[in-house]
Amino acid sequence: MAVPGARCLGRPFVAGAPQEGRHLVLDRALEDELGAEAPELAQLRADSTSEPLRIADRGAPPNAIEAPYIVERDGWFYLFISLDSCCRGLDSTYKIAVGRSQQVTGPYLDRTGVPLLEGGGTVLLATNGAEIGPGGQSVSNGYLAYHFYDGNAGGAFRLAIRKLDWDAAGWPVAR
Repeated sequence: MAVPGARCLGRPFVAGAPQEGRHLVLDRALEDELGAEAPELAQLRADSTSEPLRIADRGAPPNAIEAPYIVERDGWFYLFISLDSCCRGLDSTYKIAVGRSQQVTGPYLDRTGVPLLEGGGTVLLATNGAEIGPGGQSVSNGYLAYHFYDGNAGGAFRLAIRKLDWDAAGWPVAR
């Protein structure tokens, strides 16, 4: 269980394609493996050579979106993503955002209803004080793990973990 009441599939569900604009796609091998468990995945394509299904996109270069992580909870699939620029130390603009869908294949929408395929994403964590550019997240057992740059240590790379709660509307909240 990734989060109380959630089901984690145990391996990456989606992959980024940095050379192709970093849109997020369902992993073909995982689709085949989960066919019996998730019939909607097996029906995505008539054959395994067709294009992958896009589930999130910023719409224009540099299309900075990566580090996808999907968690199922209470009938919703939550797609956690990292947006903007990582790996620039104190100049990083990375942030963690989330969208949700009632189907693993999408469409994923943010809290205001904007599709993640159209640049949407409800920001869960962003730069706050000396914690700069949080991203690269994963979710497990009610916790959010991520990395950031420490403004109090000259931009040193740090790993962190926060409690992940859920609000009354069913959206994640990092504590």
